[in-house]
This record gives sequence, C-alpha cells and structure tokens, in this order.
Amino acid sequence: MNNQTNPSSRLLKPETEKQPTVLGQTGTNNIAQNITITETIEMRLRQPYIDLIGIWKGFGYPDRRNFQWDSKARIRIWNGNNCHFVVFSDLDEPDSGTSITNSSENLATFIRRNFHLDGTILWFEHYPRHNTPECIRQANHWQEEVSLVSYTWDGQKYLSPRWVYIKREAAETMIDASLEMEGYRSLSSHYFSCPVLI
Repeated sequence: MNNQTNPSSRLLKPETEKQPTVLGQTGTNNIAQNITITETIEMRLRQPYIDLIGIWKGFGYPDRRNFQWDSKARIRIWNGNNCHFVVFSDLDEPDSGTSITNSSENLATFIRRNFHLDGTILWFEHYPRHNTPECIRQANHWQEEVSLVSYTWDGQKYLSPRWVYIKREAAETMIDASLEMEGYRSLSSHYFSCPVLI
C-alpha cells in the first residue's frame, strides 16, 4: 500500500468497514472486552519468533508493477502465555499491493495455516506511516494506527473482521515488544501458498 501516492488504495470493502471504536468502550468485540493491560502485563516478550515480509495474492492493478497481484506486509508473531500475538504492519511503500485492511481475513487465514497456529491468537493491524513525509501526514490527517482485530473462524477460514482502535503503547504493553519498523528491508520474504479465500 502506498498512502503517499494512492490514498484511495486503502478504501475498505463495504462489508468490512472499520468502526472507530476505542479499546475499553462497551459494545465492542469480545477480545476488547476481555483483554486488559493488567492481564497481559506479565507476558514478558522481547523478539518475535517469526519476523518476515509476507507476500500473498491480493487484488492488484494490471497497469502497475504488482501486475501479478502480489501484496506484501511485515508479519511478526510472538508467543505469549497460552496465546500467540500476530502483528500485520503495512510497509508504507509504493506498490505494496492490497492493503492489510482489505486483505485482513485472508491474511489471518494464510498465517494460521502456514505457521500452524492453534489456541488463542490476538491479531493486530499496524499502519506505522514511517515512510510518509510529515508534511503529507499533516495535510491528510494521517497518523500511526494500531487496531486489535477479531474474526469468526468457520473451521476453514476467517470471516467478518472487526477492528478496535488502540494506542500503540497499549499494544506494545500487551505484547511486551516494540512495533518499530527498523530493519524491515533486510527481512526475508515468505510466499503464502494457500489460495485467496474471499
């Protein structure tokens, strides 16, 4: 995704439109209601055991470099106490394909299948805006965003993503790790092999 040159590429599918909810408010998904900072503060984590650039088939544009619909994002996974933490981080670069928001349920399905995750999984979506100049961020009212995402699992794939906006500091406290993007250009790439599920 490239917020600088093509802000419209992040337009959401109607059926997955984000609701601007803040962690801790009522009327949100069960994860947001049940997870608190005090419950997760003891999960002492530092480095993810998986840290890579994930590549999958998105929706693409035939007149751009991502002709084959390759989409990419940084994928980080940490182990917690009887749970996994998974963070999708947007690369904030040109031609990174379909956004992590519009690929959310597919991307979560790919990760669960490819890395054989089971048990409780906490999913986070991260737009760092680290490559967007400050003047453009201010002009478009863009800022770093972190969301806690929950899904419905139908036995084969994830459906119906639901987002709850949280502060980056809250996410980092839950995971006990930094969401900084330094070093991402040197990471290895992983191609998700299962087909796109929509």
